Amino acid sequence: MKRTQAPAEIEPFLSDASNFHGRAEGVAFPETEKEVTEFLRECHERKMPLTVSGYGTGLTGARVPLSGWVMAMHAMPALDIRPAAGPGAPSRAVIGPGVQLKDLQAAATGHGFFYPPDPTSILSFVGGNVATNASGSRAFKYGVTRDHILRLRVVLADGSVTELRRGEIFAEASGRLRIPVKTRQGALEDRFCFLPSYHAPAIKHSAGYYVKPGMDAIDLFIGSEGTLGVVTEIEVNLLPLPAKILSFVVFFSCEADAWSFTQEACARSRHARASRNDALMQSRSFEYLDAGSLDLVRSKYPDIPAAARAAVYLEQECQPETEDWMLDQWNILFEKHRAPLEDFWFAEDEEGQQRFKAFRHQVPLEVKALLIASGQTKVGTDYAVPERHFQAMREYERRRLEEEGLRGLAFGHMADCHLHLNILPANAEEHAKAWRLYGELLAKALEFGGTIAAEHGVGKMKTGFLRQMFGEKAIREMADLKKALDPHGILGRGTLFPETLLA
Repeated sequence: MKRTQAPAEIEPFLSDASNFHGRAEGVAFPETEKEVTEFLRECHERKMPLTVSGYGTGLTGARVPLSGWVMAMHAMPALDIRPAAGPGAPSRAVIGPGVQLKDLQAAATGHGFFYPPDPTSILSFVGGNVATNASGSRAFKYGVTRDHILRLRVVLADGSVTELRRGEIFAEASGRLRIPVKTRQGALEDRFCFLPSYHAPAIKHSAGYYVKPGMDAIDLFIGSEGTLGVVTEIEVNLLPLPAKILSFVVFFSCEADAWSFTQEACARSRHARASRNDALMQSRSFEYLDAGSLDLVRSKYPDIPAAARAAVYLEQECQPETEDWMLDQWNILFEKHRAPLEDFWFAEDEEGQQRFKAFRHQVPLEVKALLIASGQTKVGTDYAVPERHFQAMREYERRRLEEEGLRGLAFGHMADCHLHLNILPANAEEHAKAWRLYGELLAKALEFGGTIAAEHGVGKMKTGFLRQMFGEKAIREMADLKKALDPHGILGRGTLFPETLLA
């Protein structure tokens, strides 16, 4: 296994897309599960901190080491598409943690399937998507990464290996969860841990360990941010490619119209899903860009209407025979909510759909460029709130930004009431002010019954806010769970909670 302690080779692993920075003694590049196991045993015996690293597209510092070594998963890109073996059986992909999302999606498409989760960065590793329970634009219809994981192989901190298949092991009524492992000596034994007693909000959520009465054991590791084990193999389900996809970018003169449009369109889509009627309007995504987002990309997209102060990008699956009816229904809805029919963009081919996706994804790319130019770390929210509080949260955001004299813009997953507010500080003074406001905004989201993280996780940047959300008792229960599977606390130190709780 390749290892390096050369500063120039370590440097790429000391930051992520948030511009958060750390330090490390070296980087290891395992190519097999056996090499992962051997290196973990070595770190466990030496009590050496070890941080698992994906591609670096994360936004919370989870993959950034604060000490010790990094285990980079780049050399584990195995990818095998397995069509259904028979009637009723799922089509699957078996992949290594270093497979990039774009490669999984391309391979699935080549076999007539698609992988539903669609995080913003197609360069991200699927192993990283599992670590954060990533979601993305299609979560409205298809759910999050967790909903598509069939099996995981995970190496625990001491080199023991567990293989978990969905539907086989569940938490006991007492909250005790059994994890079967094969030890370093080859013996089979059970490890036990107790689930924390907190309750997660009933909305899109990815903060802290997943906890649910009677939960499936596999779900504990999904979203655990590299703190409980190292994933070495992932099995996901694949779905048949839709017959046709209609894509729209619809422009509005104000956010209120965009929100009323989204509410009605979401209600229709939920009704269609509940009735299992694919012939009805059933969008799979609603992506929102506010006025600040549009202004940021106007130079690259001069065909954005001059009067547009909000936009919604949506995708609708349909059959060829229902396409004309679908278009009529959407046109009626656009007109009802004051979206000029002469201004919206429409595509029904792959080239057009990719162009619209690039338009949506250009915003975070421009934000990143601004941060690099100013030398500041990202101050971007990932909270979500219940639908009944969405407008109040947005009004509060706008008022507080104006009062503090800070520049900000919002984009993201409007159907899930989950927008990413990006505060753009120009200097260190504004950066400090932005983080103070960030904490205030999170407190307001929690007051509304929301979550501090809907898809990006907690990492090292939001540990204080996780305590704010769940309380001291819950944080200690999380630490106790971790110690049951990682007695020396070597994995992901500083992620989720302070390492002092692992003593």
